[in-house]
Amino acid sequence: MLTGMRTIGITVSGGGNIASATVDLDFPPVFTLVTVSISRFVTLIEDERIVVYRAGILNFQFRNAEGFDTQVDFPSGPNAPINALPAAVAHDQMTHVTMQVMASHGFTRGLCTAFHWQ
Repeated sequence: MLTGMRTIGITVSGGGNIASATVDLDFPPVFTLVTVSISRFVTLIEDERIVVYRAGILNFQFRNAEGFDTQVDFPSGPNAPINALPAAVAHDQMTHVTMQVMASHGFTRGLCTAFHWQ
């Protein structure tokens, strides 16, 4: 049964350089499905340039059998493949998630939604 849902968003504005920001959600250990998406963007094009917008899961933590949190990290650098950060993760004992949003030549808003089940 779905017992809760949390959503948080962050806006990133990047000029000629890539800008990024992160946002965290923490919760008690519970089965959680997390999804991220881009809810809006504006592109500022002066000439033929590559425009980058990316939202993805940077890392998540889960409570292991010994009672300690274990972190799972994903590649996140500006040169990492565009699909290196997953758009969704799930774990039966998740306690934390970090979303990263990147933008260049415009701004974008990333949304992170966590669904909790018992």
